[in-house]
Amino acid sequence: VLEREWTKAQQATFLALLPFEEEVWLRVADRLGEQDEGWYWRNVVVNPYGADRDLTTAIEKLLEYHRAGQAVRCVSRTVDDDNRFDEGLAARALLAVLEEPSEVKHLDSHETVEVITRLQKSPTVDRDALFKIEWNFLPWLDQFSPGSPSTLEQRLASDPTFFAEVVRLVYRSTKDEQHEAQPDERRKNLADNAYRLLTDWCWCPGKLADGSFDVDAFKTWLGEARRLTEETGHKDIAQIQIGQVLTHAPSDPNGLWIHEGVAEALDGRDTEEMRSGFTTALANQRGVYTFTAGEEERELAQQYRTKADALEANGFIRLATAVGELANQYERDADRAANRRSLLDD
Repeated sequence: VLEREWTKAQQATFLALLPFEEEVWLRVADRLGEQDEGWYWRNVVVNPYGADRDLTTAIEKLLEYHRAGQAVRCVSRTVDDDNRFDEGLAARALLAVLEEPSEVKHLDSHETVEVITRLQKSPTVDRDALFKIEWNFLPWLDQFSPGSPSTLEQRLASDPTFFAEVVRLVYRSTKDEQHEAQPDERRKNLADNAYRLLTDWCWCPGKLADGSFDVDAFKTWLGEARRLTEETGHKDIAQIQIGQVLTHAPSDPNGLWIHEGVAEALDGRDTEEMRSGFTTALANQRGVYTFTAGEEERELAQQYRTKADALEANGFIRLATAVGELANQYERDADRAANRRSLLDD
C-alpha cells in the first residue's frame, strides 16, 4: 500500500490508522524520515495498552513533538517492569507536562501517581527533579491518594529553611503593618500547595530515611526552625504546625509512648502553642466516628489519661497537663452523649 503514489502526508495518515506498535514506528521512520515523521507523532491516537511492547521509542518521540501527557501515559505502562522502566525518561515526561500545562488534560491521575511513586522508590533519581514534580502534582498526592509527597515531607523535616519558607507562603507575618495587595494567581497557587503540604505533613523532624530517629538532628532542626520563623514574624503559627507533626513522633526506646526528646521539647515553658497544635492534631486524628452513647469517648479518655500519667511519671508535667485536658474533654463528650441517649430513650 505504501508503494502507491501518495504524498508524505497521505502515508502518515495511513500509518496513523495502524496499531500503535513498534513495527509501525519503524515504517514511520523509514517512509517519512525525520523531516516528515512529525505529522504522524503529532496526530496518532496513542494507545499504550494491549500487547506487550517496548514503548521507549514512542515516549521519546511524543516528548519530541510536545505530547508530554501521552508520553506519561506510556511511561505508566512500564512502572512494573524493571527492565523497561527508565527513570530518567519518566522524570523528563513529567517535567515536560509542567512546561506545557495544556498537556495535563491528557493525564490519568491514578497512572500519574503510579509513575511518581515509582520514582520515589529509586535511590538514584534526581532529587531536585522529583522535588519539582511532587510540588506541582501536590493536589494529586493528598491523603485520599495512593501516593504521598514523601520527598517534600522529608525536606520539610530535614531543612528548617524550607519549612520556614513554606510557612511564610501560607501565613501573614505578625510584623506586617499593612495588608499586602491582593495576591495574583501564581501566588494563590503557591499558597494552596504550601497549605496542602503542611496540612498533610506526617514525617517527623529527626526521622531518618531508614525509619530510625536521630534526637540530636531533631533538636538542631527545631532550634533553627524556631529561630527562622521568629525572625520573619511567624513564630506562633510555626509552633502550632510543628506541634501537629510531632504527633507522628516515634515511641521512646525506654518505653514511653512518645520519644523523650520530643516530649522534652513539647514540655518547654515557652512552647504552649506547640502543645496546643499537638493536642489539636491528636483530637483531629480520630477522624469520622459513629454515635456510641459515650462508650467510644470513654475509651479514648482512658487512653489519653494513661498517656498523661506516663508523661507525668517521667517529669513532663506541662505536656501531661495538656494531654490530661484532652482526656477530660473526651469525658465531657462521653457524658453529653450518654445524656443524649437517655433523652432519646425517654
